[in-house]
Amino acid sequence: RERKWGKMLGRGGAALDGYRRRRPERLKRRVRKGIPESWRGLAWLELSGRSCSGGGGGPNARHGTYCAPSTAVVMCIMRDLNRTFPNHVAFMRRQGVLQKALFSVLWASAAYRPSVGYVQGMGFLAAVLLLYMPDEDAFWTLQALMQGSPSWPERWGMEQLYSAGMPGLRCSLFQFSRLLRDVAPRLAARMEREGVEPELYGTHWFNTAFAYTLPFPHLLRVWDVFVAEGPKTLFRVGLAVLQYAEARLLGLRFEGLVAALSAARLAELLPAEPGDLIQRALRIPVSRRLRELAAEWQK
Repeated sequence: RERKWGKMLGRGGAALDGYRRRRPERLKRRVRKGIPESWRGLAWLELSGRSCSGGGGGPNARHGTYCAPSTAVVMCIMRDLNRTFPNHVAFMRRQGVLQKALFSVLWASAAYRPSVGYVQGMGFLAAVLLLYMPDEDAFWTLQALMQGSPSWPERWGMEQLYSAGMPGLRCSLFQFSRLLRDVAPRLAARMEREGVEPELYGTHWFNTAFAYTLPFPHLLRVWDVFVAEGPKTLFRVGLAVLQYAEARLLGLRFEGLVAALSAARLAELLPAEPGDLIQRALRIPVSRRLRELAAEWQK
């Protein structure tokens, strides 16, 4: 696998775009099997379509080209630094190397996208990227995820989850609730009777792309597919988690359901092998239904 990925990517990742055009299905299969750790950063960088987001230039140019974020935005970023992966060794040290890089990426993103600025949740996206690439690459990959890759079928990016009023997030939670009725009707009915709406557990699933809630082995496999295939992956994974844990969840009342689906305990509901979660998720068709539900939401 290492050799195959090295050949697909080529020097600096330059070969991947051509490979994607020539053999898209083979690339999809390889991504879904999991990207080798040694190639993950470069693969994410190229799979995200970051070249379409305007990637280029150095950090100094980046900071100098755009208006600085407001003091309020900067304070929000600083406040959240210690809340982003506080138990991960790479981010535990206050003002450590990766915390400084995280601040730099989020500051630059707020300057680059002033209409969005900074919203809680974005820090987890940037932090995951920084574990696998330098801050410059993390910045441009984040912008690609925000904008949405041309290869993503949904044609929308994560920015919609953070824009004023969060219309994208509200639409996504509506879509998820309806998809759950399709995939696990008994569980959906039970959760609705107990008043456990997707807003109570799914907000962090979407606005951090599961970075806040999944154990890292599962998260990385989810992100391999998410970066390559887009936001529909988040719906599939969320549905797969609930479908897999349905028997356990059906016996719980409101408090038990909320606790079981919390970030602190979600790992208890997952298959031990990350690949099992991915396989289950990929068996759930969502594309057509997502389009239908988006149209229904907009009426």
